[in-house]
This record gives sequence, C-alpha cells and structure tokens, in this order.
Amino acid sequence: MVKAYIPILLVLLILILLVAALLWFLAHRRRWILFSLLLLICIGGPAYIVLFMIHPFGERDRLRIIASAKASDGTEIKLTQARNQGWAEPYTVSLWVRPAGRNWRWYYVDHQDSWWRTGKISINTEQTKAKIIKGGKDLIAELDLPQLSLKLADGTERANCWMSENWECTEDAEYRNALHEAEREDYLKKSAQSLKQQDHS
Repeated sequence: MVKAYIPILLVLLILILLVAALLWFLAHRRRWILFSLLLLICIGGPAYIVLFMIHPFGERDRLRIIASAKASDGTEIKLTQARNQGWAEPYTVSLWVRPAGRNWRWYYVDHQDSWWRTGKISINTEQTKAKIIKGGKDLIAELDLPQLSLKLADGTERANCWMSENWECTEDAEYRNALHEAEREDYLKKSAQSLKQQDHS
C-alpha cells in the first residue's frame, strides 16, 4: 500500500520545489505576476489530472485492495481497483465477495473510473447491506448480502460471476485472465441450463 504513494510524493515534491522557485523568481518582477499565475495553473492542472485521476503508476491488471470488510456470518468483501492498459479508461473497479465456505464472486462496478485514493465498505447493523463508498462520502453502490446482488446508487444492477475454486483475491493478484475464464464457464453453464429448459417445454 505504501509503495503506491512513493511515486506520487516524489513527483509532488519536485513539482512544489519547481513552482516555488519559479514564483520566487518571478515575484521580483511585478509585470510577471500574471504570467506566473497562469504558469502555475498550466502546471498544476495537468499535474493534478495525471497524479490524482489517471495516476499512471503500478503494474497493469494487478489488484490494489482499497477496502475490505467481513460480515458476522463470515462473508468476506473486498473492494479493488486495477490499472487498465490505456489512459482513456484508467482504472477498473471491482467488488469481490466470498460467502463462508464458497468461492470468490466478482462484481463489476466500473471500467472507466479515475484513481481511488481511499474507499470504504460499510455493513449495516442487521448485516444485510454493505455500502460501497468512494473517498469517505460518495455512495457508489450497495450490496445485498442475503441475495448477493450489487446495485449502483442509481439502482442499476451489476454483472457478476463466480470465480474458480483456487483463485484468491489478494493484493497484486492477476485477475483478468482468471475472470475471462470464469465468465466463459458461467456463460456455458447458463447456456446449458437454457437448453434444458427448452427441451422440457
């Protein structure tokens, strides 16, 4: 977790030193004050986008665990983010749920999200709902624990599938290939069930 912040801190430190030196130099020339402010905006704007939205650090397609929680019945919940291949769609956000004694279940949240600095999983006192919160205040989705269904804040239900028995949701875990295989198996099972229902009708 600490490793993810080291590049940010280094870049920020260099940026602050450069801007401070530039402003000190330009402050002695009043006619350059406006220019220095514009330059600060030009430097600070792109730096903010790169560092806090795109955040191009870390290995691609590897999970970073943002938050985790455990219900009273033993159900484990983990909120993760993984860096994508392109800059246009920086990060994929996923929720992973493992009921006691079962496999992990993947839930799609977003594949075009910005970098999450922090997040939270809040389980209610009845242990029936788990709220997924971004940055400590923004409600993103809610998980129905008894039904194992995930809905976004606008009520949209999200896709999900069971992972293989030997797959584990851990920090830096490679997930994309395992997820594609799980989705393929899930599709084949649903297709077989559909054919059986058609034969009985």
